[in-house]
Amino acid sequence: MNPWHRTYCVLLCLAGLLPVGCGDSDASQVPLHRTSGMITFGGKPLAGAIIMFHAVKRSSTTTDDPLPVPGATSQEDGSFSVSTFDPEDGMPEGEYYITVSCEDRSGGRQNDDDYPELLPTRYQNPATSGLKVKIVAGDNELKPLELFP
Repeated sequence: MNPWHRTYCVLLCLAGLLPVGCGDSDASQVPLHRTSGMITFGGKPLAGAIIMFHAVKRSSTTTDDPLPVPGATSQEDGSFSVSTFDPEDGMPEGEYYITVSCEDRSGGRQNDDDYPELLPTRYQNPATSGLKVKIVAGDNELKPLELFP
């Protein structure tokens, strides 16, 4: 595929996503509460971890929940701040299962699909991660998320 055709295809796909963000939605009116914490793996700070918060009870009775899944990326020291709509804006009240993924990017690979996962697969499934939190109104400083091999 020539580079111009590839660029055109990518732009066309992105343009198709634009209507998703348009229109009235009550989702952006949900109160968010600043949430932060620390994550470790084997007792050491875990940098670059993708941390996702999956609501135990969905906010709607359909599978088309208007709220995005809150998430965060951990810093070099293992700290993270949760985002839902905007960077570090927090997340809604409720109980959440947590999933964590972290790729080993130390090998200098060229393709993003080639990076191996650092963590055991149990941490990538809400049902098996063993991680659960309750978010309350106001600021939330989570107890450290301690992961083990």
